[in-house]
Amino acid sequence: MSEPATAPAPAGVLGQRQAMARRGGWLPWSSVRNLIIFGFALLALALAFVTIAGVYQTTRHRSELEQLEFHSTRASLIQNVETQASIAGLLLQRYVEASGDTYPAEINQHAAAAQVSLEQVLNMGNAPPGFADVTSTGLQLMRDAARAAELRRIGNLDLARQVLEEIVPIFRGYRLTLEDLTARDLAEVSNLRARANDAGQLTLWVLVASGGLGLVFAFAVALFITRSIAGPLGVLENAALAVSYGDLNARSNVTRPRELSHLSQLINAMVAAVQERTQELEDRNRQLLDARALASTDGLTGVLNHRAFQERIRALVAAASKTAPVSLIMLDLDGFKQINDRLGHQKGDEILRLCTEACVRIVGSDAVYRYGGDEIAVVAEAADLDEARRIAESIRNAIVEEGTEAANVTVSLGVASYPLTASSADELTYQADAAMYTAKSTGKNRVCRWGEIAAAPPAVPDFLRHERRSLTLAALADAFGVSEENVLSEIHRVLRDRAVGIPPKTFGSRSQADDSDEPAPQRAHK
Repeated sequence: MSEPATAPAPAGVLGQRQAMARRGGWLPWSSVRNLIIFGFALLALALAFVTIAGVYQTTRHRSELEQLEFHSTRASLIQNVETQASIAGLLLQRYVEASGDTYPAEINQHAAAAQVSLEQVLNMGNAPPGFADVTSTGLQLMRDAARAAELRRIGNLDLARQVLEEIVPIFRGYRLTLEDLTARDLAEVSNLRARANDAGQLTLWVLVASGGLGLVFAFAVALFITRSIAGPLGVLENAALAVSYGDLNARSNVTRPRELSHLSQLINAMVAAVQERTQELEDRNRQLLDARALASTDGLTGVLNHRAFQERIRALVAAASKTAPVSLIMLDLDGFKQINDRLGHQKGDEILRLCTEACVRIVGSDAVYRYGGDEIAVVAEAADLDEARRIAESIRNAIVEEGTEAANVTVSLGVASYPLTASSADELTYQADAAMYTAKSTGKNRVCRWGEIAAAPPAVPDFLRHERRSLTLAALADAFGVSEENVLSEIHRVLRDRAVGIPPKTFGSRSQADDSDEPAPQRAHK
């Protein structure tokens, strides 16, 4: 295979530039690229020098700090030995001279503390010269002190004083030795502290010098690269800042150099994709919020529903305390079934909405829930039982005032409070509901607290309440919640059943002798 032909020699301006590059292309200032490489090489050398010097100074400083801590700790322990031994000696002297039941325990306590400090010094290692003699002297002093204390305890005062006099010169020398050891360690601490300060100052000057040198090189490199990349980078930065502040319509228009132009195109494509995904997420989030609102809102009344009530009451009970209780008001419309039967379900729905609106005006929309049917729950945060009762009375009065010409609307309300009467969310709901039914069975159109249930009288029929009324056909119809015609029909049925010997049945049940297709009357709703 033949070798490829040699390319022709370059000519013209291009040839001159290539020739110049061959002659001086290795020089740092021959091109921006070479200058950047040379500058960064110098910076790398400077950083390497700073790193090596910093590591050396840091290691030296750390070693000196460890020595400083060692000598400081040892001096403190030796000083503590001296202090505890002095206290023990003073207490021994007082005990020998004046006696006392508490002195022996205190002497032993301080002597033991001194011994513990001595052992800690030994465990640290590298004990100071002569410290072994100090330890043995301390043990001998402890034995002599124990001997003197025992002699004083058994009443041999003279011999105890003699032993104490023998201890005094030994103890004085013991203290002087400890003070000398402490002074030597403290002097070493001062020396190490001065050396550490010198090392820190040297490290600071090295960092300052290297930082200044790095700034000079960085400034020199920046002068050459500013025109080529600083401008396009500024455009990219402005676009990125605009996007970070939420302007997803921002775009960067960089045409050179080639690398930054390509980066600009990538950023624009990324921002466009983010804008598209953000719009999609906003739409989905809006749909999710709408779905959550629908899931927690009652469609008829517009207030929160039973599910939202259960979540809210459990969260409030979990967060409640004795200083910030939570109370619950349960209310039910009196005779709501008769209202529906007499005025129609649309009118009943309108009355139910009027009741919830009255509750919302008093306690706010976030505290009113449709519990189910014509039952409404009102959550009173940070309200005790008395305050909740006052709120319930306000709601009752407001609903009575909302009554229409066609129907006089009243409600029965039950009140309970956590943690005063209930110990859980379920118990709180049960108590409020039971109190509400007590209010209905003891007269309706009233508020009943959970504590009033035990004192509530038995239910009394409507036609016997407030005033004595004769048992007329109209009174019977009003008591059973049916029409007068239904009462007459029931009376005729009972008479027919008695004539053919059929046992009596409950009011409204049909018998075999009843051939009428008329449906039996229904019991009145609550």
